[in-house]
Amino acid sequence: MNRSEFYATAARAFLDSLEAESLTAEIDAALSVVRADPETRAEMDRERAELNAYALRRLEQLTDGDEW
Repeated sequence: MNRSEFYATAARAFLDSLEAESLTAEIDAALSVVRADPETRAEMDRERAELNAYALRRLEQLTDGDEW
């Protein structure tokens, strides 16, 4: 790899990193807005509880009869 290829690769990696950080910040900002709404937050809590309950039931099904 010559010097210009090295710098081009480094620049590309740096720009990709900046883009990823920007996307993360945008997602965080959107989640902050959504979580600020009490009704939306309650719905998210209900969905999380349902998912947890399903996961526990599924784990029980998959491990039924297993000896730990």
